[in-house]
Amino acid sequence: MCSTRHDGPEDRAAVAQLVAYLQGLLNQEPGRQLYERYQAVLDRVTPRQALRAYHQLYEAGTPVADLLDILDKSINAFHRALKATNWPQPDPAGFAGYLLQENAALLARLDAIRHQIMHPENGRSDTLLSAVIDLQTFAAHYTKKENILFPFLERKAPYFKGLGIMWALHDEIRRRLKQARQCLDDPACAEQERSVILGKLLFGLHGMVFKEELILLPEAMAVLKPAEWDEMLRQCTPDLFPYIENPPQAAVADEPVASEDVVLQTATGSLTAAQIEQIFAALPVDMTLVDGQDKVRFFSRPKERIFPRSQAIIGRQVANCHPPQSVDKVLAIVAAFRQGREDQATFWIQHRGRFILIQYFALRRRDGVYLGTLEVSQDITGLRQLEGERRLLDWPDEDTNTKQEVQDDHA
Repeated sequence: MCSTRHDGPEDRAAVAQLVAYLQGLLNQEPGRQLYERYQAVLDRVTPRQALRAYHQLYEAGTPVADLLDILDKSINAFHRALKATNWPQPDPAGFAGYLLQENAALLARLDAIRHQIMHPENGRSDTLLSAVIDLQTFAAHYTKKENILFPFLERKAPYFKGLGIMWALHDEIRRRLKQARQCLDDPACAEQERSVILGKLLFGLHGMVFKEELILLPEAMAVLKPAEWDEMLRQCTPDLFPYIENPPQAAVADEPVASEDVVLQTATGSLTAAQIEQIFAALPVDMTLVDGQDKVRFFSRPKERIFPRSQAIIGRQVANCHPPQSVDKVLAIVAAFRQGREDQATFWIQHRGRFILIQYFALRRRDGVYLGTLEVSQDITGLRQLEGERRLLDWPDEDTNTKQEVQDDHA
């Protein structure tokens, strides 16, 4: 059986050979000849070597779309070696164990969908639509990896930055899920088109399970300590466990309570740490602060967050906090702020049926020195529908059932 722990000259030589093989795939060299040329290393590749090889190409600037094009073909070439990897199986009641349970539940659903596709006479199209809608909830599994597991791994070694490729694949699966739902919900979507869309979706979902269990998790088990796995589980929220029962370990642990004694004194007044914390929580916006060294230093916790955040991102490089498809835009904004060329950037998107306003603000000292970037996201779906005026305080009151007019103090 193969081991995941290799870091010597032989390992570096193997990674170099893997990079050459992958480059050959990128150059569309004949597959059989390419395989035979590098078969010796392909038959012995380890999860770490695979991660390091892809990381080298990723860091060298190879377009992510090109890497995704060869990903399945390359993994198929060394899947036997990966299956032979000897790695410690995780605690079933731990973070990694729950990932495996979620994968098993997903595979069962994929099998049921395949059966329905192969035997359409036994089912109804609306049942297939319901099954695809159910698959969309599995996106929480990917969110858990992106916002908790990936940050922990990035602290361990530079080659984990290549996990951005997996994040891009997550987004591709999300896109296919949305596409499949739209097709099944549209009577005009032809049966042949539907079959192609569903086939790509099922292939992508099944392939991600393969990549997790033969590459990601074996290497994660090799580098992360038990206490780190425990901390990752603690940071999970109940909505991050698709298809399985919420584990008791995922309950929110005791956290530091903001002090009433620590006071921030400003020219416009003073606030205690507890008041500051509750102001951030009360505002109906997501806020994330990136400091002057491009590291995440703070995020707010409003009652209904739009984009998920976990404590694992504190200290994370902002470049690692976004999928490859959008990171260049974020870095361009930060660079413009740092250079003093711009002070604000505004975007708006459609997200899960809601209209989201996303703004970036440059933070500077009074002398102009750049302090960081504040990202503010707000669901303005309801605000866009406001018309006229509302001057009555319309709170339900079972006792008085009265309405009080609000005075225009801001005129």
